[in-house]
Amino acid sequence: IRRKTTHRWHIGILKFQLAMVYIFAGIAKLNSDWLFDAQPLSIWLQAHHHIPFFGQYLEEKWVAYAFSWFGCIYDLFIVFFLLSHRLRKFAYLFVVSFHIITWWLFPIGVFPWVMIFSTLIFFSSDFHERILGVFKSFFPKRSSKLFPVLKPARWTRYFLVIYIFLQIMIPFRYMMYPGDLFWNQEGFRFSWRVMLMHKEGHATFYVRDAETGRESEINNAKFLTRTQEDQMATQPDMILQYAQILKDYYDGRKLHYGDQKFELKNPSIHAEIYVSLNGRPSQLFVAKKHDLSLLPYNLKHREWIEPFTP
Repeated sequence: IRRKTTHRWHIGILKFQLAMVYIFAGIAKLNSDWLFDAQPLSIWLQAHHHIPFFGQYLEEKWVAYAFSWFGCIYDLFIVFFLLSHRLRKFAYLFVVSFHIITWWLFPIGVFPWVMIFSTLIFFSSDFHERILGVFKSFFPKRSSKLFPVLKPARWTRYFLVIYIFLQIMIPFRYMMYPGDLFWNQEGFRFSWRVMLMHKEGHATFYVRDAETGRESEINNAKFLTRTQEDQMATQPDMILQYAQILKDYYDGRKLHYGDQKFELKNPSIHAEIYVSLNGRPSQLFVAKKHDLSLLPYNLKHREWIEPFTP
């Protein structure tokens, strides 16, 4: 931290990582739902119709198409403009404007602010020195002694090659799975598919006694908040996690069945779940025939998810 200079690849790898976020987000938007149906932005923008002055326009279909196409073009090419010394300042104005608008309209947490400040890495060292100069009085004086930059270790180049290879390949791992990516979400995580789908689900869970076959419908509100239930009902990994929670809770617990009281031993957990994808009619997502508590949590194809019907 006391050195005056650093290796170029230290800065370059950070630029590369930000480029992966933008470019892969742009590639992911090259699909029919986003470009030709303006989904899911059509659904999300209409929810802001109450905004003064602008709200009436957010209900217009052409506005959703404009947002969709601009978002795709922005993600695909903004990095190349940031790399240009001549266009960098104008590109950064687009970065700030784009992310403030998305932060204002959509609940995506700190992501816009992370991207706004992280993208400053594309500016020159002189730019950063001028900013740091403003705060110079707040920091202790640096030693006048200059420390030499160490020569990179021999393994550094191999590490970078492997790291870059993984960053490029992991977002494409969804191609190893059959079915629709947005439906089964196999290979979805860590693929930089930002705000590309709107799923709504209704999940009814049941606990069944293995010996008698008796079953009871579970009140999800007893275990989950409304937000947790909405998220769980459409995401396969969360469905399995919730089923395991229910299994642990009901195993050995006494339940009332009419006037009788019986003890559950090794109960099975079943669910009937219907999901709507990007405004389409609801379809069966998980059938009741599966004991979800016995299904493994791994990276294999999830055969228990019903196929998507376009």
